[in-house]
Amino acid sequence: MSKITWYLNLPLALAHEFCHYLAAHLLRIPAEFHSYHMVFYPDDGSRWKPIVVILAPAAVGIFAICAVIIVAIFSQKWLLIPAALVAGFCWQLTCLSDLNQVYRLMRQGEW
Repeated sequence: MSKITWYLNLPLALAHEFCHYLAAHLLRIPAEFHSYHMVFYPDDGSRWKPIVVILAPAAVGIFAICAVIIVAIFSQKWLLIPAALVAGFCWQLTCLSDLNQVYRLMRQGEW
């Protein structure tokens, strides 16, 4: 069962990691994209850039959900709204570890 779940979640996981990678490159932070994960190296001492990179997939997911819901309302295709909410919920599940990481680092006083 775990392989089935892994392969079903793979497109979301890769898109999630690509959001990290894109955010790191937009902020000029050195980053490496590997097969199933991304590693970035914040070395300039700024505290806000790593937070942006870590939270980038969650922000992209929220903006995408809102965009699809707005399109659904204006085009009056009401079935898109529950579909967007389910897809958005699944997307935000891929961001739970990122949200937990930011929470722990803020609680420890590092940011």
